[in-house]
Amino acid sequence: MGTRRPAGARLLAAVLAALALFVVSAGLSSAATSQQDLAQAKAKLAELNTRLDALVEQFDAANLQLRAAEGRLADARTAAVLALADAARARALFGERARQAYEGVGSGLDVVLGATTLSEFTDRLEFLNDVAQQDVDAASQADATRLVAERASAVLQQALQDRQVILDTLAARKADIQAAIASQQDLVKRLERELSKQAVARILSLPGPPDPGGPVPTPDPTPPPPPPPNPGADTAVAAARSVIGVPYKWGGDNPQEGFDCSGLTMWAWAQGGVSLPHSSAAQYGAIPHVSKDSLRPGDLLFFYQPISHVGMYVGNNQMIHSTHPGGSVTLDTLGSYWWAVFSGAGRPS
Repeated sequence: MGTRRPAGARLLAAVLAALALFVVSAGLSSAATSQQDLAQAKAKLAELNTRLDALVEQFDAANLQLRAAEGRLADARTAAVLALADAARARALFGERARQAYEGVGSGLDVVLGATTLSEFTDRLEFLNDVAQQDVDAASQADATRLVAERASAVLQQALQDRQVILDTLAARKADIQAAIASQQDLVKRLERELSKQAVARILSLPGPPDPGGPVPTPDPTPPPPPPPNPGADTAVAAARSVIGVPYKWGGDNPQEGFDCSGLTMWAWAQGGVSLPHSSAAQYGAIPHVSKDSLRPGDLLFFYQPISHVGMYVGNNQMIHSTHPGGSVTLDTLGSYWWAVFSGAGRPS
C-alpha cells in the first residue's frame, strides 16, 4: 500500500501542473500569434514597398522632366535677351531715321528743286525714294523685332510656369515618399518589438505583391532580332556586383549615398560606357528590347505596369537590383513572383 501525500502537497502539485499547462498553452498561443503577425506584416510591408516603387519612379520621372524644363528655360532666356536687344537696336534706328526725316523735310525739297537738268532731277528723286524706303524698312524692322521679343517673352513665361509645376510635383512626390517610408518604419519598429529582428529583416527582403488591377503588358508584335551583346556588359555586371549590400536610397545614384533601382542600373552601365536616364520607364523606352529567351548578362529587366522597377540580369536566372527603402542592392533569384510581374527586357547599346 502506497504512502498518502499530505493534502497540501497534492494541492501544490496540482497548481504546478496547471501552471505548466498554462505556460505551454501561452507559448503555443504566442507562436500562433507570431505566425499571424508575420503573415500580416509580410502583406503590409509588401504593399508599402510596391507603393514606394511607384512613388520613387514618379519622382525620378519628374526629375527628368525638370532637367528638360531647365534646358528649355535656359534657351528661352537666351532667346528673350537676344530678341529684346534686337528690338532695342531697331527702335533706336527707327527713331534716328524719324528724327532725320523731320529735320530734313525742307532740305529734301531743296535738293529736288535745286536740280538744273532733267537727268539730275531724276537722280535726286530716286535718291530721296531710297532714303524713304530705308525709313520704311527701319519701321518694319522695329515692328518685327518687337513681335519676336514678345513671343520670346511668352515662351520664357511658359517655361517658368512649366518648371514650377514640375517643382510642385516633385515636392508632392517627396512628401508622399517620406510619408510612406514613415509608415514602413513605424510598422518595422512595432514588429521588432513583437517578433525577432531577423524575422523583420526577412520580410523587408521580400518583393511586393503583383498588382492584379494593372493592365497586362503587351509584347511587341514582331520583335526585331536582339542587338549584339554590348562589350561593356561585363563591366556593368561587375560594377553592379561590387555594390551588393549598399543601402537603398530613393533618388540615389552612387555607392557613397546609395541607389534606387534605376539609379543602380544607370550607374552600373555608366561604368560600361553607356548613358541611361534615371528612371526605370525612361530606361525601357531608351534601349532596344529583347525577349526573355534572349537574355544575356547585363540586360535590364523591367517590372510592374506601369513600369516602376528595374534590375540587371546577371545570368543563372538571377538579377541584381536595389530593392526598396529599408533594403539594399541585392542578388535575387528570378522566381515565379518576378516573372509574374515582368513587363519586358532591354539591352543597352
